[in-house]
Amino acid sequence: MADKLYSEDLNRLYDKPGKRTVIEFLEQQNYIFVRELRFCDGDLEVITPSGETLSIEVQIKAVWTESGRWQTFNWKTADFENRKRKNAADFFFMVNKSQDTLLCT
Repeated sequence: MADKLYSEDLNRLYDKPGKRTVIEFLEQQNYIFVRELRFCDGDLEVITPSGETLSIEVQIKAVWTESGRWQTFNWKTADFENRKRKNAADFFFMVNKSQDTLLCT
């Protein structure tokens, strides 16, 4: 599978909305948002309800257009780009295009 190259235009379009979606979801689960992180450390730092600090990577998958479920008819697995595999995040969140459905790995 070919890896999608980084796009500054797509990053500008989706980075902040994706992070906001994940922060809102985690805060509903009683996580505390601490700060945004630097490249390769993940995107967000949060504290769990039990007090553990975690780093979170966030990616909006613009081709994921379904709401409320994973598009299993299109993809059998959820894969992050190879360039993200070097990321030190504890968890990876994928957000659908309309930002109303999350998948966490």
